[in-house]
Amino acid sequence: MDLELVGATLLFIRWEKAAKSYINDSKGYGHEFEKAFGTYPKSLRGSTSYYRVIRYSLAGMRILLRFEADGYLPSKDIPTVSLSKPVVGKHHSANSAIRSHHVNSHSVESNFDVIPLGYDVPHSALVELKTCNESKWLVNRKVIDQLWFGQVRHLKIGYHSDGTFKRIDERDFQENDEFQRFERINGHELRKMINVIENIRTAMKEHGTTQAVLMYEEEELHLYKKYDNTHALPQDLLSKWNSPPDQE
Repeated sequence: MDLELVGATLLFIRWEKAAKSYINDSKGYGHEFEKAFGTYPKSLRGSTSYYRVIRYSLAGMRILLRFEADGYLPSKDIPTVSLSKPVVGKHHSANSAIRSHHVNSHSVESNFDVIPLGYDVPHSALVELKTCNESKWLVNRKVIDQLWFGQVRHLKIGYHSDGTFKRIDERDFQENDEFQRFERINGHELRKMINVIENIRTAMKEHGTTQAVLMYEEEELHLYKKYDNTHALPQDLLSKWNSPPDQE
């Protein structure tokens, strides 16, 4: 992972394990299952993925977590995003479908556009989609950590035979107290994780570096100073962190 220390905030930027992967029977149907099982709202068709940012406190540390969500459970109570006060940005995307809507340009420098479209989906409606061969059983412990960190309570599992899906298993991790059970069992490990993050932040401050690389080698974590001067975010967004280094 690349790390960047901005004030008292430590930003983590993940690296993929590999730029490509080989599909086999155990993981070859997930993306197509998502396409067949769900659908995009008309205004968002053509999108490739959906991400959310969630904020919470964990063992005294404030966490801002970005994660990918597979979809949401539809409901008539989910309102559409309001376009009542649009701000037209100075720079628009080259995509004509996007240009036809009002665009709220966050910053000219970062070229980051906010497009108010779709639905105001509550977090409680998010759902994670998984696939599994019908000869096996997807146990909760294999997915609970991902769901817990994103606080995604709903899981739908498609069981298939050679790509032909036979049934859908539905689970609610909050209703069945699975999240609470996870916290009871893993409380010590979660506190250790927070201590590791604190130690990394302290080490970077002591060595006077704001950019580093975190690597897991030979069953140990190693922290290296980073020299290529690439940043986690555009400079105008990084400048929004203007609190003193020792202030949370």
